[in-house]
Amino acid sequence: AISDDTIATAYEERIGEYSEPEKRDLLQIRFKDEASAGAGYDRLQAGDDFLKIAKELADMEPEATQLGSMKQSELLPGLAEAAFGLVPEGYTKPLKSVLGWHILRLKSIQAARSKSLEEVTPELEKTIAAEQAIDSLYNLANRMEDHLGGGSSLEETALALNLTLKKQADVSKTGMTPAETKVSGLPAGNFLEVAFSTPNGQESSLTEAGDDGYFIVRVDNV
Repeated sequence: AISDDTIATAYEERIGEYSEPEKRDLLQIRFKDEASAGAGYDRLQAGDDFLKIAKELADMEPEATQLGSMKQSELLPGLAEAAFGLVPEGYTKPLKSVLGWHILRLKSIQAARSKSLEEVTPELEKTIAAEQAIDSLYNLANRMEDHLGGGSSLEETALALNLTLKKQADVSKTGMTPAETKVSGLPAGNFLEVAFSTPNGQESSLTEAGDDGYFIVRVDNV
């Protein structure tokens, strides 16, 4: 369980992650040269339709003119400043970039905003819980190794740390019983590989079980 204070503190520490910069929904006509860009600009100045000019002077269909919603950092350096200086329905003078000549038109503006604490609380709660669970698991694994290093058996260690000790009868390297049925409930990761490389009567080292946790296996009989 994650307290409200912990979530609020994490929100303040990560506020930059929840800030969305201003975005602008833009159209563009890309011309093959400066002369055609100038001709297009003159027609816009005279009140001609943007999409009509795009088709006639740049052979661009309406969908090809759509740049979509863009942050300033997503635009080419030669276009960004002019695009973010427009008012809705305004258009730029011909602009040169590494890709050619452009005229941009601004459809709408999505103002910069920050997500509220209430909006991000479920996400933060899940993230913090996962982080704390990993820390807790790491600490538990260290305590387990301390007990075993001090001479405690697996049975004694499990009892001391309130852990479940599972016993598995004969199992093959492919996870089958002598009756050729599949054994279920084994730890994830390379559990069987570790088990079959552990000498009879000995314990393996503490090993990660995929993303599920850790295990130590003792081989009681081969």
